[in-house]
Amino acid sequence: MLQINQAFWLSQISDHANEDSGLFDPDLFARRVVYNFIKMASESLRERRKLDFITQAFVNARIKERYSKIREILKKDSLERTLEEWDVLENSQDVVDEIKKRARRQELAKERVKEV
Repeated sequence: MLQINQAFWLSQISDHANEDSGLFDPDLFARRVVYNFIKMASESLRERRKLDFITQAFVNARIKERYSKIREILKKDSLERTLEEWDVLENSQDVVDEIKKRARRQELAKERVKEV
């Protein structure tokens, strides 16, 4: 039984490593592992729906954590950022753009309130 489980997890790692991006994304791997583990443990449709909800909550928490980490990095002065922080910003350009757009919309809303 232990050998089967080891083979399963190794196949998950190798399947993920062979994707088009060529890079290993630990967040995506963690989501897959959690989802597959939970999926194997479930037997009924009701349990599966519950576990899908739990998995989605896990994914949402990881996304929220990523956004807040990037938001904290963006709040820092560019001279105070470390190389790792610059790498995070460079690899998450879509999230950075989204956060900057939202900040700009919030500034415009504040300006409109001041005008009134």
